[in-house]
Amino acid sequence: MSKDVIDGLLYKKGLMGKVLTCVLAYEISDWENVSLEPLGTDEILVANIEAVTWSNMIMDTL
Repeated sequence: MSKDVIDGLLYKKGLMGKVLTCVLAYEISDWENVSLEPLGTDEILVANIEAVTWSNMIMDTL
């Protein structure tokens, strides 16, 4: 794994840490902390729906 990914996962630092923090907040409906500038909440919602759709498509091929 890259240093950026390790720092994000272990220490919640850097861009990957911000993404992880946003995803974790989204998963528990902590809307005050669902933030990832420059994306707004609506864009994060759309990205989540697209990610779930993609994941389901991949799982269907297995």
